Amino acid sequence: PVGPTTPGHYTYEQQVIRNTRAILEASGLTQAISYGLTTKVKAERFAFEPAMKSTELDFPMSSDHTTVRMNLISGLLDDVSYNKARKVENVALYEQGRVFFRDEDSERPREVEHVAAAMTGLIEDATWHDKKRPVDFYVIKGIVQNLLDKVGVGSRVVYTATAEHEEM
Repeated sequence: PVGPTTPGHYTYEQQVIRNTRAILEASGLTQAISYGLTTKVKAERFAFEPAMKSTELDFPMSSDHTTVRMNLISGLLDDVSYNKARKVENVALYEQGRVFFRDEDSERPREVEHVAAAMTGLIEDATWHDKKRPVDFYVIKGIVQNLLDKVGVGSRVVYTATAEHEEM
């Protein structure tokens, strides 16, 4: 039998996800994978809009996994806390995954791909010719700017100084 062959390819969204992962790992971050289920408090803690409603399970398996996540930050902060409790001071993590938003008129939540990162401690340990370098605003801003540039949206982002954040 003879038939046409069709080469497979990634969708635009799949390619952006893969590129984002490669860029963040090249920047020294390690991927974290958190549960999609969390507590209601953690789900709503870093919500983009406070009025957004969380989606709770009808029959959760445990009290720690009652609600679908609305952010990646709370999972990353749990990971940083876990490491700090075990005396791991230098942590550089990112997570790429879906978060869930429920519209008022919708029964099911929308799934939206997000990326978030958390860093603490040193970006570089001291060596015989370099001093130790702690993670600071400029390190993180550099990683974010590099990511935005590489995925093609860096020129659309404008940093504006404010009274609270003059360093922008």
